[in-house]
Amino acid sequence: MLPENGPRSRPGGWPDSWIVAAAALRDSREALGWSLEQLADRTCIDCNHLIALESARFDRCEAPVYAIGFANTAARLGALFSEARG
Repeated sequence: MLPENGPRSRPGGWPDSWIVAAAALRDSREALGWSLEQLADRTCIDCNHLIALESARFDRCEAPVYAIGFANTAARLGALFSEARG
């Protein structure tokens, strides 16, 4: 498993908006009180891919298209649960 928190450089030269989105995903998950494992169970996205997304290590998601799809799925699920709690 990849380290959840650690030194973060700007891997792969990803756009700044992607880096901001990665932090927003992590912040949203934590605000909901979910562990990475809970999010993985709810989205059927491998925990290692979620760790990579939250760490802005999109290169570990095999291809950018997978990283985008995983991020969209996680963000939609988080938004649904946030609205339900709201």
